[in-house]
Amino acid sequence: MANKSDFIGNYIDNLYSYEVLSDEEANKLIKSYKNGDNKAREELINHNLRLVIHIAKKYINFNIPFDDLIAEGNLALVECIDSFDLNKNSSFSKYVGHMIDFHLINFVRNYNLIRLPEHKSALLVKIKRYIHAYYNKYNKNISMEELSKVFDIDIKMLNSILRSNNIISLNQLNEGTLLYTFEDRLIDNLYVDEIIEDSSISDKQKMVIKSIFGLKDSEELDFIEIANRDNTSRQTVYVKYQYGIRNLRKLVLK
Repeated sequence: MANKSDFIGNYIDNLYSYEVLSDEEANKLIKSYKNGDNKAREELINHNLRLVIHIAKKYINFNIPFDDLIAEGNLALVECIDSFDLNKNSSFSKYVGHMIDFHLINFVRNYNLIRLPEHKSALLVKIKRYIHAYYNKYNKNISMEELSKVFDIDIKMLNSILRSNNIISLNQLNEGTLLYTFEDRLIDNLYVDEIIEDSSISDKQKMVIKSIFGLKDSEELDFIEIANRDNTSRQTVYVKYQYGIRNLRKLVLK
């Protein structure tokens, strides 16, 4: 099985099939996208992923996984394409470069060095949901031993996952002192399926989010499994997930 460095290396190598666009070419694609051509948007993204790599390399000495930097940079790129105004911004390449750099600076400043990988973040949400359900049903905390059996993870790993979210003990979790993430609140909502289904996020984003959390007849998959199913890269799946969650947060919390 290929390791992470092989994956990133292959990902970067594949990007060299897309040449850098001139501002004139980029503006032409933006006009097409603003007129409803989503293929133009996809082309803009693909041709600018190398720029993300170039900028992300500036921050590799901050003890942050390179694929996390790439993922955040890709999110910033998508947001730039969606927000670019031909009437206000003269140079697309300068605008995108500046905004990706600005986004990554903030990301580096706020990065938690014990942040969970994305598949473990999804697992953490499910663990916390199960702990709450158990406590509400039996009015007592589930033991670490029983919890490790339910999720088929050893206790050492379970402790690591819980502590990565600043959970010192199961008591702390059930005393209500832990601040939920948006994903926690979403997954705990009884109408989570309806919230996602009725939202205005794209069908592809819905599909990824449902698969990550195993919602509404969706098989529970991690990012790599979804990438294999959809014949795409893990990076693309991760961007869809993060972008979908951000859009859902705006819709739900507005």
